[in-house]
Amino acid sequence: MSEEQRARFLHNIAADPQRLHRLTERLMELTRAEIHTPDSEPFKLAEVIEESVRAYSEQVAIDTNGVSAGAIAFGQPDALNAVLEVLFENAIQHHANQVTVWAQEDSGGVDLFVRDD
Repeated sequence: MSEEQRARFLHNIAADPQRLHRLTERLMELTRAEIHTPDSEPFKLAEVIEESVRAYSEQVAIDTNGVSAGAIAFGQPDALNAVLEVLFENAIQHHANQVTVWAQEDSGGVDLFVRDD
C-alpha cells in the first residue's frame, strides 16, 4: 500500500465513527418525524439547506445557487436537514467532487433536487 493510500485509509478509519454517529442521529430524527406528525410549518428553504451545507462544505463543493433565497417550503425543517445530510454523506462516501442543489417553485409548492457528479 502506498503512503498516500495508507494516509487516506487511516483518515477514513478516523472519520467513520463520526460519520456513523451523524447518520444514526439523522435516522433517529427521521423516525421521530414519521412517528410524530405535527402540522407542517412554513420555513425558508435556503436557510435549512445552508445549515446542512455548512457541515459538509469542506469535504465537497456544494452549489446552492439554484435555490431562491425567498423560497418558502412547508414541512419539517429537521426532516429535510436529515435527508440532505444523508445525501451529502453519500456523495462524499462515493468520492463526488460537486453536489448541486436546486429548487423549482410552482403553485403546488417547491420541488427540491440534489445531484452529484
